[in-house]
Amino acid sequence: MSDSELAPALDTSDFDSWNLEPQVLGWLESHCAKGAKILELGSGKSTRELSRFFKVIAIEEAADRCIYEKAQYVVAPFTNGWYHEHTIAPFLAEAFDAIIVDGPYAASAGRTAARLGFVRYVSRLKGTPHIIVDDLQRPFDFANFWIIWWHKRTKVEFFVAKGKYCAVISGTSHATMGNFIANIPIVCQLSASCLKLLFKNFSLYFKDGMEMFRGNRNR
Repeated sequence: MSDSELAPALDTSDFDSWNLEPQVLGWLESHCAKGAKILELGSGKSTRELSRFFKVIAIEEAADRCIYEKAQYVVAPFTNGWYHEHTIAPFLAEAFDAIIVDGPYAASAGRTAARLGFVRYVSRLKGTPHIIVDDLQRPFDFANFWIIWWHKRTKVEFFVAKGKYCAVISGTSHATMGNFIANIPIVCQLSASCLKLLFKNFSLYFKDGMEMFRGNRNR
């Protein structure tokens, strides 16, 4: 799909800091064909825009968040620290062109480790999907990124907007020394900020990490 085909219709004017970075939507349109199949863990205004051009399956915790009619929604309640396992597992077994890890909601106490549930499926994904990991400025989301990258070890591009960090892990392009070197400054910056948050709120992250561990054992 060409830039001219998608860009004029892409409306991010009402996006805020909670939404996926507009630059990431641009990356998707330049790397995925029109009609490509995309899985979104967590939905929002990006779902509205992406579903105009791609086949989007969006996982949400509650039915009242399923508001964009062009997307196919799957309601998977928050259970044992992640989405309801039996509901979401069949969809993670399908082949996708891209997967967006931006859910479940993980911005409050008791939820900070919620998105780590995805890493159990990385080695079982079909095909070679691009994987987008949002909110890397949060310690557990940054850890999520590293675990996913270690499984894939492909090229990474970072996007920064409004204090938020997002990584795109390519499904097809191999990592190069040049790519590794170019990413050193932003990785060091994220590592320092996440460590600072961990030390500042150690009891919170420790408690949430243990809850995630117990939730994994209960699955």
